[in-house]
This record gives sequence, structure tokens and C-alpha cells, in this order.
Amino acid sequence: MACCGGIESHLEATKEAVNRWLEHESPSSKIEGLDLLFQSMESPDKPEQPQTLQILRESRRFNVPIFSQSLFDWPYIARLELNVCIDVENEYQRRKNVNQANQTKK
Repeated sequence: MACCGGIESHLEATKEAVNRWLEHESPSSKIEGLDLLFQSMESPDKPEQPQTLQILRESRRFNVPIFSQSLFDWPYIARLELNVCIDVENEYQRRKNVNQANQTKK
């Protein structure tokens, strides 16, 4: 394991940034019937969309690979970052689904 930073801390920062962006983009609570999304879009503390997430979404939207080489020729760190983004998106969606299911039970 690397000491004091390195790739582990970079990936953890990427995870936190993607989580922060997803919460900003699709907040889980509402205020007086207005989605926080509309309020947060104008918020001065609006987070910046992580570049890795932006690239991943553009790749999906246009149905093109991120890199032109085969998967195993992609830069290793880029693959790690993309996997973190996908894992965070999946976990965020899972939590959102659980929260929605819990709200409908009430």
C-alpha cells in the first residue's frame, strides 16, 4: 500500500466529488414543493462536475469508447477512475431507490 496519498487518496477524492455532484444534480429532499435541483443550480456553492464523470457520460451519450485502443490498452489510472465513477453512480441509484421505496411505504 502506498503511504500518505497516492492513487488511493486520488480515487477517494474522485468518489467524494462524484457523490457531491450526484447529490447536487438530483437532491433527495424538497423545500415547499420545489426541487432543490432548481435552487442548487443557482447556488454559489455549486460543485464542479468531475471530469471523469463528464467523460463517462459523453461516452455513453454518443455510444463511443473513451479511448480508441482496446480496454487493456487504456491507461490504468483512467480505468480505476472510471470504475470509481460507475460504482458511485450505481450505489447512489441504489440508495435513491431504497429511499423512494421507504417513502412509498409511509
